[in-house]
Amino acid sequence: MLKPPSPGRAGLLVLLVLALAAITLPASAAQTDPVNPASPYSVSSPDGQIEVGFALKSGKPFYNVSHHGKPFLLDSSLGMQFKDAPALDDDFEVTSVHRDTQDSTWKLQWGERKEIRNHYNELTIDLREKSAPGRQLQVVFRVFDDGVGFRYVLPRQDAMNEFAMTEEDTEFRFAGNFTAHSIPADYGPGIGDEHLWRTTPLSRVDAANTPLTIETPDRGFATLHEANLVDYASMTAASTKDGSPSLRSALVPMPDGVKVRGTAPHSSPWRTLTITDTAPQLMESNLVLNLNDPCQICGGDTSWIKPGKYVGVWWEIHKGLSTWTEGPKHGATTENAKRFIDFAAAHKIPYVMTEGWDKNWEEQPPGSYLTSNAASDFDPKEVIRYAESKGVKWEAHNETFGDVSNYDRQIDDVYAEYERLGIPAVKTGYAGDTKIDGQPHPHYDQTMINRYREHIKKAADHHLMVEAHEIVKDTGERRTFPNFMTREAVRGQEYEAWSEGNPPKHTVDIPFTRMMAGPVSYTPGIFNIKWDPPGPGVPWATMEPTRVHTTRAKQLAMYPVYLSGLQMLADLPEHYEGKPEFAFLEEVPTTWDDTKAINAKIGEYVTMARKSGAAWYVGSMTNEQARSLPVPLQFLDPGTTYTATVYGDAPGTDLENNPDQVEIKRVLVKSTDSLIARMAASGGQAVKLEPASKTDLETLPNCSQDTSVCQ
Repeated sequence: MLKPPSPGRAGLLVLLVLALAAITLPASAAQTDPVNPASPYSVSSPDGQIEVGFALKSGKPFYNVSHHGKPFLLDSSLGMQFKDAPALDDDFEVTSVHRDTQDSTWKLQWGERKEIRNHYNELTIDLREKSAPGRQLQVVFRVFDDGVGFRYVLPRQDAMNEFAMTEEDTEFRFAGNFTAHSIPADYGPGIGDEHLWRTTPLSRVDAANTPLTIETPDRGFATLHEANLVDYASMTAASTKDGSPSLRSALVPMPDGVKVRGTAPHSSPWRTLTITDTAPQLMESNLVLNLNDPCQICGGDTSWIKPGKYVGVWWEIHKGLSTWTEGPKHGATTENAKRFIDFAAAHKIPYVMTEGWDKNWEEQPPGSYLTSNAASDFDPKEVIRYAESKGVKWEAHNETFGDVSNYDRQIDDVYAEYERLGIPAVKTGYAGDTKIDGQPHPHYDQTMINRYREHIKKAADHHLMVEAHEIVKDTGERRTFPNFMTREAVRGQEYEAWSEGNPPKHTVDIPFTRMMAGPVSYTPGIFNIKWDPPGPGVPWATMEPTRVHTTRAKQLAMYPVYLSGLQMLADLPEHYEGKPEFAFLEEVPTTWDDTKAINAKIGEYVTMARKSGAAWYVGSMTNEQARSLPVPLQFLDPGTTYTATVYGDAPGTDLENNPDQVEIKRVLVKSTDSLIARMAASGGQAVKLEPASKTDLETLPNCSQDTSVCQ
């Protein structure tokens, strides 16, 4: 073997200087490239596997994306259109090019893991029109190991001040007719995201809301979405109508057709393409969070942000047992609230929520959300007092019915009162056609985006956590405002109460689609799967019998699978009492130290493992096909023996005839073992793994001794 020559004294000095320079090199390394108008520019992910290219073609800007050297997006155009001004998409020259690298770690207030690495390479292209008035546009690309984000910036400039954008012309020209999982583009009235996902070739996607997830035969998985949606219209994806598997951005318009109004400087949200080799890696991505602004409220005390579970008056209304409005069947009475509080206290559930507590349900348009406007049979102060005496908190519910101006006028007083009363959280609703000063607005236009964000800010000012329903999709706001705990933006479990319901596939589409945006308020936890009281629960309900299209074990599995900072145990107390498997719901947390996706096939099955302290919680779910999945335990500490408490579909569990049966088994496991999730049709398995006690070590069988739960 040849040895390198000795560097000598001078060489050693040089090496020492270089070593010191490497040690002190900052995490951010910015540089400016020389401008060569004839050359394209590129930037790669830190691991070199994802590359973005940019070039001007006869003055028009284009970008492309490759993964492992294979094209993912072909040359796709960029640009903007304006009212009373020429389009900003041509006649450009490159005036400067900047590069930057960041590698840092930040702490997540709550969520899927405690710390997140933010590691990317950045390319910023400064463009200017060659002809008068010489408007400027900046395009910024950030490339991570798990995908790409890019945004437009209209810098401060004499050539453009105020603007009215009529469209953002961003193309996504995919390199193949890949498989797409999408819901139709819809932005009103408050149910735009409440659709079932369709699996089609990209060429058959006419228009879709994002997130839109894509799988390919040879270049991995991807999710098209956006991040940091601030003072801008929500983006949908529309077909380019040219017969190719291509999409373009389509912004939600305001009533006059304008998409975005602003003053330079102004930035678009990040257009994101999460790209990974496998489906499990897709679910572990932090791309959307990393592209949001750092926490704005973490400079002060945030101890009031306490993720947790809640029970309350909700499912019984949807099933027709009680009503939102006052009357003989009113659900949100003081007496009924105390019933839920007693149950919560007995099972260490921190929060109780009661929909229909105020008079706004029968007084349309709605009036006040102060506690003085409570229903005649509901005493908020007594409910709050009683809850606190039991170690429980009452969560308020504000249904705006889309009358946003009414809510805006009183929100400061309402939230200030809630803070004085010690109310920890508010569930907001925006059902129906949204109106501002009497004028209808699409739920996802720029005006509504700004109102939603303002409501979150005001809640933070008054130490209120927020759960929002009928709201725009998640784009990572919880990094900036960690009091935003969860949102709907999904076809949730209430559809199981009064319609044909959610097919088994839907529940295993959600982790790969809707949850790519962030936490989801699906309202799981139904134990009485086939409960069908007489009569429809709501006016639009079907008269046909209704039921939940899962097994009970699958409802348990939803808690580790579906991330939500405020997670409802949606069924009635009497349906939980006396059920041994309820122990899993008592114990499962709603915020985590780490997350691992184990098994994943879009629309077919999923296994998610999440860590809290020394314990892990694992959820596996399947579609309409019964199946057995291996669950390797490599994520466990290799030096520890764990007790696995397994809650699964019993051998006799059957979706149609016997969906409620759960089998509970306990075995000793190590990181070298593999559990097996045996699931009935639309079934599931939930597992708690904790370091084994001395008694467990002496009495429980090892994994290899029980082949019913171990592989």
